[in-house]
Amino acid sequence: MAYRPVRKAGLLIPTGTYNAPDALHLHFILTDRCSHGMHLLGSVASIRRGKFHDPTVIIEPGDHPFITQRSYVIYRRFLVQKAAHLTTCVDGMVYQKHDPISEDLWERICDGIEDSEFTPGFVLDYWDENQT
Repeated sequence: MAYRPVRKAGLLIPTGTYNAPDALHLHFILTDRCSHGMHLLGSVASIRRGKFHDPTVIIEPGDHPFITQRSYVIYRRFLVQKAAHLTTCVDGMVYQKHDPISEDLWERICDGIEDSEFTPGFVLDYWDENQT
């Protein structure tokens, strides 16, 4: 059965670099499928000592099974992707399904979309048109 993207679903998406080619970042689908067949995805990364991070939403270990150290939502790297693309990537084993987020964490992340000074304009526009 083909993967069907839904709001709150967790995905591990490859974000590898030269130094870490197999790196994966946790993403969450934040919206239902819009009239254009798209979803908004949010990204999460670990907080590293001495490195800047967006303080808008901090995720603690235990807030999600994948999170083992303090992490933050990377609003500047949010994505809008077609549902069909998400299905193709999961079914083709490029993206990996992960546990969904809780209602509480989903609300915190979504509240931060308008609060973060790093949220790109296209994300704010998409959110205004498609928040659920």
